[in-house]
Amino acid sequence: MGAMATDHAVESAYTEELGSSEAGAIFQRALHGKANTEDARRFTAHMIMESARMSMEDGLVMQLHVGAIRDHHDLIYQRFGSDKGGDIPARNEFTHNLRPLLNKYGNDDR
Repeated sequence: MGAMATDHAVESAYTEELGSSEAGAIFQRALHGKANTEDARRFTAHMIMESARMSMEDGLVMQLHVGAIRDHHDLIYQRFGSDKGGDIPARNEFTHNLRPLLNKYGNDDR
C-alpha cells in the first residue's frame, strides 16, 4: 500500500529479546491479570524487538518515539482535546537500552 515506515510510541527505549516460552508465560500472566510491572517492562522490550524484526522483513524504517508524555500542554489539551500536539519527551537512556536491538538488526542491509 506504499507504507515506508512504522511508528512506535513507548515509555522506555529498553529492548530485550525473550525466548518464546518466557514471552508466552508473561503474556498468559497478563491475560489472567497477574502480570506485574517488571513483566510489562520486559514484554514491551521484547515486542520492540519483534517489531524491529517485522519492520526489517517488510522493508520498513522503524521509528521509535520514546518517552513521550502525551497532552503535556494544558491549553492545547483543553482547547483541542487529546493527542493534538502537546507532547513532550521524558528523560530516557538510549545507549545501553537499544544495544540488543541495534546489535541484532542495526546492520541488516534491508
